[in-house]
Amino acid sequence: MRSVYCCLMLLVAGAACATAPVASDDAIGPPPGVTITDDGGVDTPGLPGFRTYTLTAQSTGTRIVAFDFVGDAMLPADFGFFGAMNQVHPLGFDTPFKDQNGFFAAVGALPSQDSQFLFVLSDLAFAIPGLSTDSHSRLEAVLALLQPTSSVPFVQLVLPAGPGAGGVLYSGLVALESGDVLFVTGSVGVPVPEPAALVLAGLAGCGAVGVCCRRSNRGRR
Repeated sequence: MRSVYCCLMLLVAGAACATAPVASDDAIGPPPGVTITDDGGVDTPGLPGFRTYTLTAQSTGTRIVAFDFVGDAMLPADFGFFGAMNQVHPLGFDTPFKDQNGFFAAVGALPSQDSQFLFVLSDLAFAIPGLSTDSHSRLEAVLALLQPTSSVPFVQLVLPAGPGAGGVLYSGLVALESGDVLFVTGSVGVPVPEPAALVLAGLAGCGAVGVCCRRSNRGRR
């Protein structure tokens, strides 16, 4: 049975030994943490009804060295990005990374129309073969950075916009130079109810309460 987690831990240990600065015993720094933010999305060029989102990972404490958005049977969660998303597969190539973006013009597509991790494989220290995959409902990969960093745009998602769009949910692990491996989870492109809709929902709730109260009062008479 494969263990992505074991591979990730070995990778983190090696990266920490190779790059972590020597610190004194009394050195105090910020606690380890990772935040994932998105840019709010922009209308996807040449693809009406879609928005392209870029997600950035930022760490506190020490720098980011690896991502695991696959997971396996030894982990409690099924990691990855899940939900309806646009994919471009020029000439039949899968495109979880930027390696095949040079072929997009041949099929009349743009890189900004593809959901992908924002790395070229040659710029990574490590990626597990066969575990970097994409489809119109899933995007996943395990990878390690060639250069640890405190902040990195790491994935691009092209999602349907407008009424009925469900967005994408994600979960995974981010490994830090210190050896900490942190769980991250969230959503992208999930519609937020308009204020007017919230008011109507509130009024509907009040109306339901009023009806119950009137029925209750009638019962007492």
